Amino acid sequence: MFVNWGVLLLLLECLSNYPTAGIINGVNTQIKHFPYLMQIRRKPSTFLCAGVLYARHAVLTVAHCVYRYSNELNPDDLLVVGGTQTTNGVPRYKEEVAAVRYHMNFASRFTTPQWDLAMIRLKHPFPPTHDIKNVPIHWVLPVSRVFCLIAGWGSKNATHPHVKQVKLNYGFLTSLNAVSCPYKIKDILCGVDKEKKYASCWGDDGGPFMCEGKFTGLIWACHRACDHTPETIVNAYSNRRWIEWIAHVNPIPPQGP
Repeated sequence: MFVNWGVLLLLLECLSNYPTAGIINGVNTQIKHFPYLMQIRRKPSTFLCAGVLYARHAVLTVAHCVYRYSNELNPDDLLVVGGTQTTNGVPRYKEEVAAVRYHMNFASRFTTPQWDLAMIRLKHPFPPTHDIKNVPIHWVLPVSRVFCLIAGWGSKNATHPHVKQVKLNYGFLTSLNAVSCPYKIKDILCGVDKEKKYASCWGDDGGPFMCEGKFTGLIWACHRACDHTPETIVNAYSNRRWIEWIAHVNPIPPQGP
């Protein structure tokens, strides 16, 4: 049987590091700079992870955020919060969840990052406001050595990774395509900070990986907690057909790259 040791390494580290959080050394910012960044909460107000607003009625996140301990969370127990700066305040905008659709190749928490995707469909669409906008989409094959942003809510200190921040933080990474990424897993991306300043951890799962201002992928922080090894990124481009099909934005069959 063929064993992909890069995949095995990531999954073992995922198990050993659950759960922590944070953009390490992140810079505080305002939600208006990331109007597509959503909070996924478990009722009544427990913060779970981040997601991006793909369409007014559809939020894209990593599947393991809403599929915990081999159990799918009940959509009735979830809330999506938008336009809100902190994780502990009263939401400015919130919508209940109608359904969660998992990538067709997602099996469980042990699914590798290529297909760790879920689309959350809302009962009612978010209203168009200054603080809530769809993530900018531009389907282009990702390349290496491009300037990228990550954002989320979590610890800013690697020595206290379990202490989540209530304020939104961001950091900077440089992209690495599947060929350059050291994990050698097909169709994933990596991000690296050569200055070893910024890094993501558990609480940032599902947050955006924005390269040159365009949505490129989702943070898959289920790996080396809060250190500066290459970040694993779920490749949005490789899954674009499924994303568009499941969101009913541009219905096309999900087969093929």
